[in-house]
Amino acid sequence: MISRTLAYAISASLLALAASDALAQEAPPTTTPQLESNESDGETIVVTGSRIKRAGFDTLEPATVIDAEYIENRGLTNVADALNELPGFGTPASPAGAQNAFGAGANFVNLYGLGTQRTLTLLNGRRVVSANAASSFSGGNPGVQVDLNIITTQLVNRVESISVGGAPTYGSDAIAGTTNVIFKRDFEGLEVQLTNGITDRGDGRRYNVSAAFGHNFAGGRGNITLSGSIDRQDGVFAIDRPFFREAFAFAANPTEAQAATIPGRTPANDGRVDPNIPFQLTAAATPDGIPNNVLLRNSRVALSNDNGVLFPSTGATTMSGSRLRGFGPSLTNYLQFAPGGNIVTYDPGIPFGSTFSGGQGNFPAENQQITSDLDRRAFTALARYSITDDVDVFFEGIYYSAEARELGDSGNVNGGFLTTGESGMLTIRNDYPLLSQQARNTLAANGITSFRLSRNLDDLFRQATSSESEMIRGVAGLEGEFELGGRNFNWEATANFGRYSSTYFQTQLNQQKFVNAVNVVRNTAGQVVCSPTEVPTLIYGTGTTAATDFLPVADPNCVPLNLFGEGSASPEAIDYVTDDTTARSRQEQQVYNINLGGSLFDVWGGPVAFNIGYEHRRESASFTPDDFQLLGLGRSVAVPPTSGSFNTDELFGEVLIPLIGADNGVPLVHGFDLTGKVRYVDNTVNGGFFAYTAGAQWRPVRGLEIRGNYTRSLRAPAITELFLPLSERFVTITDPCASSQLVNGTNPAARQRNCAALHAQSAIPLPFSPTSSGIRGTQQGDPALENETSRAYSIGAVFQPIRNLTLSVDYINIKIKNVIARLTENQIATSCYDDPDFDVSNAAQGNVYCQLITRAASGQITNVDSRYVNGEFLNYSGITANLLYQLSLGNYGNLRLGATLYSPQQYETTNTGITIEDSIGEIGFSKTQVLGNIGWDIGPVSLTWQTRYTGSVRYNNTFTAESQDRLTVPEYWLHNAGVQFRVSKDMELRFAVTNIFDKQPAPQSFGYDVFGRRYSITAKAKF
Repeated sequence: MISRTLAYAISASLLALAASDALAQEAPPTTTPQLESNESDGETIVVTGSRIKRAGFDTLEPATVIDAEYIENRGLTNVADALNELPGFGTPASPAGAQNAFGAGANFVNLYGLGTQRTLTLLNGRRVVSANAASSFSGGNPGVQVDLNIITTQLVNRVESISVGGAPTYGSDAIAGTTNVIFKRDFEGLEVQLTNGITDRGDGRRYNVSAAFGHNFAGGRGNITLSGSIDRQDGVFAIDRPFFREAFAFAANPTEAQAATIPGRTPANDGRVDPNIPFQLTAAATPDGIPNNVLLRNSRVALSNDNGVLFPSTGATTMSGSRLRGFGPSLTNYLQFAPGGNIVTYDPGIPFGSTFSGGQGNFPAENQQITSDLDRRAFTALARYSITDDVDVFFEGIYYSAEARELGDSGNVNGGFLTTGESGMLTIRNDYPLLSQQARNTLAANGITSFRLSRNLDDLFRQATSSESEMIRGVAGLEGEFELGGRNFNWEATANFGRYSSTYFQTQLNQQKFVNAVNVVRNTAGQVVCSPTEVPTLIYGTGTTAATDFLPVADPNCVPLNLFGEGSASPEAIDYVTDDTTARSRQEQQVYNINLGGSLFDVWGGPVAFNIGYEHRRESASFTPDDFQLLGLGRSVAVPPTSGSFNTDELFGEVLIPLIGADNGVPLVHGFDLTGKVRYVDNTVNGGFFAYTAGAQWRPVRGLEIRGNYTRSLRAPAITELFLPLSERFVTITDPCASSQLVNGTNPAARQRNCAALHAQSAIPLPFSPTSSGIRGTQQGDPALENETSRAYSIGAVFQPIRNLTLSVDYINIKIKNVIARLTENQIATSCYDDPDFDVSNAAQGNVYCQLITRAASGQITNVDSRYVNGEFLNYSGITANLLYQLSLGNYGNLRLGATLYSPQQYETTNTGITIEDSIGEIGFSKTQVLGNIGWDIGPVSLTWQTRYTGSVRYNNTFTAESQDRLTVPEYWLHNAGVQFRVSKDMELRFAVTNIFDKQPAPQSFGYDVFGRRYSITAKAKF
């Protein structure tokens, strides 16, 4: 099937190419499309991070540039995909990343892993309206992130990314840096491009058709360019990749006593990957040289599955050794329903704490995705006209629409891992009308008069979100030049408007209708019908009583719902208990900018260049759930509406002073420039802020430049962070006081002391293995949040010893204070139990963070309260280096070499000041990340090879040999290749392969390529 699909993709592109070639031969000669920038060596340009026009690409800050050729050679149809290949760009929010309910399909970039909300994204040097919904369930951290799906790659000239330094020029959000997508100008002719792609496993199909048309008119005084792109990316299920299908997980290593509860269990047969790791000697935190957690395969959640697992009607669901508690004298007679409703035996697998290896329990990978389905259409219009020789009018317009469909589905349950509430187990009597006769007989034979049912509800509906998004953006402006007093000046005035709106669709379980549909009786005709009143003790939820919390209401439309075995529910019942929900988000942006630049006077090294200006910006956002979501009528928490807006008035200025020039004849000073930039931002929510940059560029000799800058930046609070009302959420948490976690954390000694006090004062039995499940938490915004502030500097050098060789290296240091963040449940828990000043005499209220945690009598955490806060700090530093080299091989063509090195040196953060998280050397922050590119052009053929290397990392810096059996992830190599063939002057065919050797990541090492080998072929014709 794979070969047929790949052959189809190639054939389709070749046919398109042949057809285009025929048209070209029949058409009269036309001008070849000018896809390259019209910038020449003698023409001034504006580089990212500055508004001053200069003679060439010369940045004060470290910069990375991706050109159109790179995107085309890699067979990419999305700018974000190209950026995310580069070392230094951290885990993004994307269709290939984990996303929340109201963010399916969005594509944000994340420079240095500081968060997508701290990378400012521009288009042609101007802001773009955000695609990030104003909800805590959006696809990224709260902020004004830009969805790069809106960009038609065919029009991209280059993508410039600079580190720090953007805030004085552009304002808020450029703390990590600025990414600027720059379109081609004065495009002329027609270009059509078709791309087909597929993975080696026959899924993840990708189709793209794009066209660009440009025409100069009025003797070259004007140009109009139109472009359109239609793109489809098929989603991929996690279960279709070995990385997920093998279901590796780290779980608690049992003690010898716990293991002995299962006769014949040994490390060689219980599912652990390394059979040489023995059972623990004791559950205590005392080091014994044996890991507390081990890597196991085929991990499952034994407390539930799709058919329904039976448990005794009262008491715990587990017993000694973390075994499930079943039926019979030994409580090891395990039962489940089968499709059709009969009761059969159940294999729970082998317990490792709350996780099991093997068996017939819930297999989470079946409901996970690698990437969403995404259909997108982007249309761009660019126009420019010279009203006079010195004044131009211009326009940029974008219309974008998309549909995204999540394949992954968190699903609903009535599960044994949820102790209370509507998602807890159902207690059912043995005379329940929908039980089959075989089930009744089996229950009677085992002496079971009532039981608890733990069941996934995936067969009732798909809860995955789909979305429809639409964006419009228009920029209109005037720009010009004039001469005054013998000096040249330039000016620009622009108005920028954007609106991004999305509608999110979801199917959810209606809890009241569910209660109605499972409260059933037989009528006088012997038919099973819904009961308008409860039948005491016949069926009720765990933690509820039939008299108060599980009451049906009379509904003539009610249809009885059979939960016994997957697929037993009728379509009519499913339709009754489910509702389709709709939520809407809308973000709007208005930006008005006017600026003036030029030169006022000369100094010894040349004219002093400047730019000054004013900008007014308005950001507004709203998120509106429907009544079902607002009232929390389903199993999810109630989803609140959010809305808000803010305005900024901003004054900015920049100066470039060439103190010494090459013509001044100063030894060891071929050039010395000073740069100063300042911006004052007045925000209607939190007042004023000064951002500034001071920098210098020193060229001691021709071909060598030493550069450095110091910058103060800001990030204003996002609308969600400011105005989110008090709301609930489901979260998962790692309990620091679990027996398997006592040796972990930044302060294991404090944790062990504090948890020992908790265990003793709360009478929590040991060993303590809390259920790994979702709990309820609360969250809320804060209108009093202050700006994040950062103080950053970079210092580096650019060396060009010969014309075709360029080397650069830079050190970047960023210190962020008042970090805007929502305290996560895990941060709250660790800040409670890892605190050296914890009050051991009152363990339940040990410090201010402990007071946000609620525990049940069993010790299980049941609730954590969270807020958006201004946290303590985030400190980052890193080194980047780049090499570019071109070599002529004479008759053997030209060789192109490129390499990018990224080495993060520091990434420490704390929101509470008690625990400091050090991420350097962990997954996502390898100290050695290298991307190498080799290109060889010979005649009509170009060959490219790309290798990405990621050095070995640790799973967690706080882990020791006592924590788990595997501490490191091995180094990772990824290889890509491409071939370009120029059929004629106006025809090209490209073939690209990503992950040539089908490299899969190590177990539990998320953030690496999991798609495997994949192909793309592109045909391009110019007219």
